[in-house]
Amino acid sequence: MISFTKKLSTKFHFLVNNWHALDIIFQSPCLLCDAITLNKSAICKSCLADLEWNVTFCKQCSLPMNSESCKELICGECLSSPPPFKTCVAPFNYSFPINSIIYRVKSSGEQYWLKSLGLEFCRYLELYHKDLPQPDFIVPIPLHRDKLKERGFNQAESLAVLLGKHQKLAVNTKLIVKSKMSADQKSLNKVQRLINLKGCFTIDNPQVVKDKHIVLVDDVVTTKATSEICSQLLLDKGASRVDIWSLARTPKAS
Repeated sequence: MISFTKKLSTKFHFLVNNWHALDIIFQSPCLLCDAITLNKSAICKSCLADLEWNVTFCKQCSLPMNSESCKELICGECLSSPPPFKTCVAPFNYSFPINSIIYRVKSSGEQYWLKSLGLEFCRYLELYHKDLPQPDFIVPIPLHRDKLKERGFNQAESLAVLLGKHQKLAVNTKLIVKSKMSADQKSLNKVQRLINLKGCFTIDNPQVVKDKHIVLVDDVVTTKATSEICSQLLLDKGASRVDIWSLARTPKAS
């Protein structure tokens, strides 16, 4: 009996620790529609096709654009006031269901969504940004320690770790620190957000930054205020280039 129990325990742990073995036995339901899918992303092909992919975008800030609105596909704001970062990669428009998914990740801790969306990010990166130079490492946009304690995790850090693993890139989760708590930004415009975030971020080890190509990772790019402030901070400390990787980009208000 003891020998039989031990064999069962060994087999159980093998299956649990090797998730792909479970995938062979149990077909996974799609996270969005519950249809059976064997996709590694756990989102079925039909639902992936229905997502609002950001396929026509500003080449610098990834703002969703009409393909006929600008010959070179650079938005008006980037033409008149170029951001400090070189380019932004954002595979999805911040609309349903992506906005709802990101909200659930942050409010309910449903981080399993990030694994699926992270896989799709990497596929999108290969399709639309395959010519981008390889960065030296990835840095997540940080949360203030009080916010981190309240939420229990930083969704940007979780995403950065996943992307680093898929792209075989180092991830530095401690480089940028949000040392000052900022007010909630949901109702603020870009100018107000820039003022709100002034002096909030610091870099404790600038030697790591010098002459490096760095990617900043966040969940959503809205007004670009956070991305611009953190990018400028890295460039001021000697970074050679900064790019932004984000799951979603907010379309311009109509």
